[in-house]
Amino acid sequence: MEITVIVNGGIAGFVNDILAKVDSRNLINSQRKEIEGLLEKSNFFKLPELIPKADIYADSLQYQIVVKEQNRSKNVVFYDEQSPKTKHLHQLKDKIIALK
Repeated sequence: MEITVIVNGGIAGFVNDILAKVDSRNLINSQRKEIEGLLEKSNFFKLPELIPKADIYADSLQYQIVVKEQNRSKNVVFYDEQSPKTKHLHQLKDKIIALK
């Protein structure tokens, strides 16, 4: 499984900047299981492609997580606000960035 974290927006005006890209085949078993657990907790493959934000402002950061497996691919976009809807997505994003 290949997971990519992309950022857009912010004061710096990021445009599709790749923050991290991880291939789970290159991870140790405990790291792979943690990633799979976060994908499951977030219901990643059942989420809509965009999780809207209550208040969008000019310098909002927008994150995109792209997961590619052998038989499926999914792309989810969410904002930098912390909410119950995005809690596990932020944990997944942070974990992928830490593993790069």
